This record gives sequence, structure tokens and C-alpha cells, in this order.
Amino acid sequence: MDHSAISCQVVRDPAQIDLSEWYQVCDPNDPLMDPRLLGALQAAAGDDNQFWYFTFFNSDSRPIAAACVSQFVIDAAMFAQPWTRRLLDGVRKIAPRYLKLRVLFCGLPLSSAGSNLRFAPGVDRPSVLEALHRELKKLRRQQRAWVVVAKEFDEEERAHADHLQRLGYLRVASLPMNTFRHPYGSFDAFLADVRSHYRYKINRSRKKFAKAGLRVEHLTDPATILKTYTPDLHRLYVDVVTKAEHKLEILDHRFFVELVQRFGAQVSLTVVRQGERIMAFGWGLLTGDVYRNLFVGIDYTLNDESDVYFNLMVHDLDFGLRQGARELLVGQTSDVFKSRLGCQAELRFVYIKAGSWWLHMAMRATADWLFPPFAPPPQRDLLKPAEQAESALSENAEA
Repeated sequence: MDHSAISCQVVRDPAQIDLSEWYQVCDPNDPLMDPRLLGALQAAAGDDNQFWYFTFFNSDSRPIAAACVSQFVIDAAMFAQPWTRRLLDGVRKIAPRYLKLRVLFCGLPLSSAGSNLRFAPGVDRPSVLEALHRELKKLRRQQRAWVVVAKEFDEEERAHADHLQRLGYLRVASLPMNTFRHPYGSFDAFLADVRSHYRYKINRSRKKFAKAGLRVEHLTDPATILKTYTPDLHRLYVDVVTKAEHKLEILDHRFFVELVQRFGAQVSLTVVRQGERIMAFGWGLLTGDVYRNLFVGIDYTLNDESDVYFNLMVHDLDFGLRQGARELLVGQTSDVFKSRLGCQAELRFVYIKAGSWWLHMAMRATADWLFPPFAPPPQRDLLKPAEQAESALSENAEA
């Protein structure tokens, strides 16, 4: 297919998306392309953020692809090594906005470890990618953005996304996504099949948690969640993001309110209480048979002595499994810690193209320290040998 024969329709508001066309391309159970999520993000976005929603058509006016595009300011050194960031901190005392760039994304201002580009079955994907590049190039010039970034593609998507390299994009590693894919109906059922020394460590952590008088609640009623999630509680989420080594965005309290109002009982809030005080929480979203741990907040005062974060994740995994989820996505950070819970870290990639030749050459020349490859976390064999074989058979049967 000639990419010049592909047309693109652009709208600026998710409410303007023609759902009859959108869902010819996108799965209704795909939250990253769900107009409800798009609307929640846009409603809570700051003045610096802008959004566009692309639907691509072939010469017969049939929808063949869809993409979400946004613009916001990021730190170009967000993936750099600590020593590099310390060097940049010194430079920014003189030039505060050095390497803080207005970026146009094929993607959203959301740390989701997922892409926002979808194709209809059987479509010539390289032609669509060339049409997407054409539209992004035009939009970048209009917005005077420094850089275009297509994010975040998994290993399967990389097979077609690598065509962007032929269009001049630089492929770099993004943070891996930690995924739990074990065929169990609860975390305790999973734990029963875990090797004894791993099970001992998990149970020891759970005992520390119980000794501190901490308890867990899973909130699913929208009215209860909205009453519980106050702006004061939201500060725990802000604290976590502020302390994070890699951060893309800090979402406003309004985003979470919008998320609950739009998704209703599909959204859950797992909270850890000591008495009536909430010490930690985790947001979850169930779509189809996929459960996503979205964001967490932690009061760090008890974390070291009571393993609050560890136990929050255990209870959140248990909740997702009990909801019937067959795949649980538990975020892009703390890979080593999450491997102790049975998660596997799966690679993600982004594709970057600067607007000017000199900036693009500079990015290519400094890619090794601006975008260093991430050290793979340990791949732990938590399950006993017999259970490993049974789990693998189950996964193969599902495939």
C-alpha cells in the first residue's frame, strides 16, 4: 500500500472520536485506547499538555489504524545514569531548562509501558508507519516541538515498529514492564507452589506487616473511593513519583477522580491502614482478563521496618487474581523486588527523532549515556519444578 493513499482524520477531544470507526481498529477492552482513559487524562492535563487523536483510512475509506498523540515537556536525561544527572544538575544551575524539551509523542503522558498505536488486522503496517511519520512531522513543525517520540513498544510490536528506524528514528530501551502470568486464583495458591526458601522470605515479610498492626482493604465502590482519596492522600503518590529515579509525569488529583467517575467499579483502590490512618495505597484497573496496577502511594515512615510496599503489592496481586485476571501488569520500576513475587520483566522500546539535524546527531552521539541499556533483573525460578512444568503447559495451552 502506498502511504500517500492513506488519509488521516484528527480530532482534539476524545468525545469527538467516531467510536464506530475507532473500534474497528481498537479492542474495546484495551484501556490505553479507551476514550474514557483519554478523557480522564485530558480533563486533568496542565496547560503545557496538548492532545490529538488520529484515525487512518485506506483509499476505500476503511479505518486501518488509530493513534493517540500528545505534547508535553520532558527531561531528556530521564533515563541517564546517576553521574550524568549530577553533571546536568550542575549545568542547570546556569541554564535551568537545559535538555528539558517540548516533545511530541505518539503516546500519552502516562507511565503505562504500552504503546498508543493500533492496526486493523491484515494492514500493511510499514505504510501506516510512514503515514504516521508524515503526520507527526507536520504536527511537530506546527507546534515547534524539539523531538518526536513513539513509545512504548513491546517485543512483539518491535517487529513492525523497527520500520521507524528506516525513517530516521533512533531506537532506545525504555523501562521494562513487570508482568505476573501464573495460572492461580489467589496469591496463597501461588505461594503454596513456590520453593521453600522464597516462600519463607515472603512469609517473613508478611509477619512483619501483621506485627505492625497493619491491615488491607480493597475498595471498589466508586463513592467510597472518591470519599477516601482526598488531596491529602494524593500527596503520598506525589512523594513516590518525586523520589523515583525515572519519572515521566506527575498526575493531578483530578485525574484519579476522573478515572473513577468514568470507569466505575472497574477501578479499585487497595489501601493499607494502621488504625484509621492510610499508610499506602495502590490503584488498579480491570479490563477483560487483564489487571493493571497503575500507581501507588507510600508513607515511608513504616516501610523499612514493616515492608509496607512489599505487602501492598502482595495484596494487590492477590486481589487481581481473585478477580479472575490471567495477566497482571505491575509497573515499570522495582524490577528486582517484583521478581521475588513471581513477576517477569519484559522489554519496552521507544523511537526518537529530533526536529533538527544537529540535535539528532547530538542525540545519536550521546545515546550511550543519555539512554543507557537497562541491566536485566534476575529471572527467578520461584516455582517448584513440577509446578513450573504445569505452569508452562497451561501458558502454552492458552497461547
